[in-house]
Amino acid sequence: MTFAQFTPPTGSDLMVWLGCCAFIMMLVNQAIKIKTGIFPSRNQTDIYPQPLSVRESHDYVTEKDCHNMHASTEAQIKELRAIRIDDIKLAAASREKMYGAIEKVRIELSASNETMKRDIAKGFQDVERAIGQLEGKTYRR
Repeated sequence: MTFAQFTPPTGSDLMVWLGCCAFIMMLVNQAIKIKTGIFPSRNQTDIYPQPLSVRESHDYVTEKDCHNMHASTEAQIKELRAIRIDDIKLAAASREKMYGAIEKVRIELSASNETMKRDIAKGFQDVERAIGQLEGKTYRR
């Protein structure tokens, strides 16, 4: 009897009920995701991503292959060491050339500095002589 007296929702009431139902469904979905994150299912044996095809396995590496690989690696290392030694010699020669140029510039600057010192000292001596001559003239009067 009570159900017969129930009036169906209309207009905005229907929209409110539908919104509430959608919200409840979203909450249930999130709760299920959290539960599966905390308690993962025990029967998950699949590995993802699955390979598209299964290839035949390669033959095992033989001892001869291992020795050949070792010999080629040693040859490459020897070649790289030779290149490194050549680079070190080239860098040392370049460094010596640069140090020679720096020393040459240092010697030139030192000689120039000595010349400037002599010129300045001579200038001071000339000024002192001139002052002395002026003082001498002043005292002679």
